[in-house]
Amino acid sequence: NRRYHLVVIAKNEVGLANLFTLVKRSFAEGFFRFPRIDFEMLKQHGEGLVVSTACVGGYPSGLIYDEFAGLKFDQLHPSLVDDPAIMSKCVGKIENACDMFIDAVGRENFFLETQFHAMNAQDLTNRVIIEASKKTGIPMVATADSHFPGPDLWEAREVYRLLMPGRIKDDGTGPKVPLEHELKAKLYPKNA
Repeated sequence: NRRYHLVVIAKNEVGLANLFTLVKRSFAEGFFRFPRIDFEMLKQHGEGLVVSTACVGGYPSGLIYDEFAGLKFDQLHPSLVDDPAIMSKCVGKIENACDMFIDAVGRENFFLETQFHAMNAQDLTNRVIIEASKKTGIPMVATADSHFPGPDLWEAREVYRLLMPGRIKDDGTGPKVPLEHELKAKLYPKNA
């Protein structure tokens, strides 16, 4: 029932062919509401690919949030991992996940990903990812989750999100595009 985001980049022609194969198989064999791949597929077609753990929708983030299952997404605060025992448990979960990614694409082709979007849940993930990187030696990359190309172009993305299957509720009021200050994050590319 769960699905997670993953960043997969082709680093050569073999990787590009494997990426195309994964996309095809995700629709033909893994489709359940969305195209999906699993670790077995990734391992079968991992040559020439570089993988990173993605945004707050990624598998490692999901493992972290499972630790706080009773909380809503907007209640996930970085202070939740101030307790060393909880941080250790979360880092352990990330380590196990990293082993599966490394098995699929190789250690030199796997990166832990941090992003900075002024979201508490992202800050929580970043803290655990940084600690996991220190413990495992797996390199980190800093990226920007880009749902729209610039800070002034957020409305089109929000309208698109409202039109996705299952998002429109027939409660008589119709869908409502949020106001800019109601956005949970500023998901556009930023410079250093």
